[in-house]
Amino acid sequence: KLIMNVEKKLNRAKKLVKQGQPAQAAALYQEVLSSFPKNQTAQQALAKLAAVSGNNQAAQIENSLRQLVSLFESQRYTQAITLGSQLLEAGVQHIMVHNVLAAAYASTGKSAHAVKHFEVVVTLNPDYAEGYNNLGTAYIELGSFDSAIGPLREAIRLKNNWPDPLYNLAVAYASLNRVAEAIHIYDLVLELNPDLLNAVNNLSILHSLQGRHDQAISIL
Repeated sequence: KLIMNVEKKLNRAKKLVKQGQPAQAAALYQEVLSSFPKNQTAQQALAKLAAVSGNNQAAQIENSLRQLVSLFESQRYTQAITLGSQLLEAGVQHIMVHNVLAAAYASTGKSAHAVKHFEVVVTLNPDYAEGYNNLGTAYIELGSFDSAIGPLREAIRLKNNWPDPLYNLAVAYASLNRVAEAIHIYDLVLELNPDLLNAVNNLSILHSLQGRHDQAISIL
């Protein structure tokens, strides 16, 4: 009689799986195993259900990440922030979530939030030069010029001959009135990209402030 009852439960569970009700099927398999812990049919079926559930969850996360990137790229920053926050609350601690959240916050002028998430990004991937540059830029937007210097130097160390973090570092130095260092860095930037007009203008202004008017004019 017990064996018949087990068979009925196993058959019922199999039907539930086919009907798209895996949770109810798993409950029946668990009932069988509570009475017959070595029942291989129930064990194998539960293992298969767990694998399918894991695959489905991974697919759902992947779809959400694609949607998150799409929202950001279409400049729907508020929606991107909402979705990214929901993913974090659901336990999805993926570097892409923090990166998009940081960029979305930066794009909406919320630099403190951007800094928080860019910090997580470079913690999760310490070799990500772009992450350090973005972090330094967010600190500059926040007005924390001293804090910007470390991440920007790290970006420069990780990616040689990249003018972006050099330019940002020069901006930070100039904002701290470290004029000689700013001038030196702007010179390096213009060696790499002579057509970067912001660097040309900023360097000219710094020379002018130092009383080197002829040099300021010659740069332009």
